[in-house]
Amino acid sequence: MKDLMSLKIQDIVSLASERLFFIIFVGIFIISCVLTYIFASNAALLDPKIIAKQSELARVIKLKEIYLARKHYIERGKTSDAEKKKFSLATIEDVVTKNFVTGNLLMLRPTTSREGRGRSQSIIEVKVSGVALKEVVSFIQTIESLGFSLTKLQLTMVQNLELLDVYAMVGERQ
Repeated sequence: MKDLMSLKIQDIVSLASERLFFIIFVGIFIISCVLTYIFASNAALLDPKIIAKQSELARVIKLKEIYLARKHYIERGKTSDAEKKKFSLATIEDVVTKNFVTGNLLMLRPTTSREGRGRSQSIIEVKVSGVALKEVVSFIQTIESLGFSLTKLQLTMVQNLELLDVYAMVGERQ
């Protein structure tokens, strides 16, 4: 009977351990199902927030691009202003070669002119032969746009009546 009793106790213990394992398994399953539901519901709540953040990020990127474009435009404008104020023989030579395509450059000479009260101004004398009137107009517009002034401009007609000889004195605008 002892064997029978010990056998029953072992069966009871084995049954209890099987039930215990089953209960633990069911508990883990229920907990995982509850956590999955919680995470899924939180994910559903996060979708509108994610979409809002993505649209905000797109807006910020667009504003950054606009800012960089305007910054580049302003910096480009500043460099062109700095170039406008640089009065040199090379600048005037560049203007002459770009504007007087058909003419021949005869003279490009830097000089100074004395003004009243002991002041002097740097001037560059330019002499070009055989240019068209539209090139002269373009030259004058370029000089004015760079911030320089023409202190003297003399035009002489050549024999063929279509071309001009140009003598100009270019100085800094004050």
